[in-house]
Amino acid sequence: MSQLEVLRQLFKVDQQVRGFQSRLEGATGRQQQQSQRLNQLEQQKQELTDQIRHVQATANGLERQAQDVELRVGTMRERMNTVTSNKEYSALLIEVNTLKNNKSKLEDEALDHIGRIDQLDGKMTNLDKQISNRKKLIDSAESEMQACQQEVSQHLEQLIADRDKISEQVPSPARAIFERVARIHDGETMAVVVEENRKTLEYSCGGCFLNLPIENVNSLMMQTDQIICCPNCGRILYLNEELKTAFAQ
Repeated sequence: MSQLEVLRQLFKVDQQVRGFQSRLEGATGRQQQQSQRLNQLEQQKQELTDQIRHVQATANGLERQAQDVELRVGTMRERMNTVTSNKEYSALLIEVNTLKNNKSKLEDEALDHIGRIDQLDGKMTNLDKQISNRKKLIDSAESEMQACQQEVSQHLEQLIADRDKISEQVPSPARAIFERVARIHDGETMAVVVEENRKTLEYSCGGCFLNLPIENVNSLMMQTDQIICCPNCGRILYLNEELKTAFAQ
């Protein structure tokens, strides 16, 4: 078996390993995203709870102030019943009316705050529904992740062992090229040569789809053990069986 054929075997197994790892990472990522979103919603709920408490405390304070004003009005009215001069009575009457106006303003402001509480309670109800739905999504994502872990683990360990075994058959220089290209292209290490036009000797890289120098294709036709990389994207090139057969005729 040639070096290029071993590399193709390594590529196929590596693709399977990356596929399983991608599935597992995807399931884990979805679970983490749902958990992060739940944390955001719970933080919003805490902030909304604090806001409701603040508005409620303000409303309670305004109501107490209105009650204090009412007590003062009662005191003034008692004094009005005991005064003997019109001047003093008029002064007390003005003060009572002023207090009554202040009380009305305090009560109106308190009602505005109570109205805000009703609005905030509505937001809280909606937020609670979102949190409940998000928890269900987390449970589903957790189940998916566990199922994926169980399924993937049955295959991934063996595939990694197979990949390591095949990798040992590849000489160090070739393995270094393979690993470097894999890092650059996220595992898309090899690319098939695509025949565009045999008469005009036009060929392209199946990875980046750019034209290939005929010299590169000729080297692969000769079936040497030399690693030929695409001069554009750097992927390791290979011929499929159909093209090999065509060149052999």
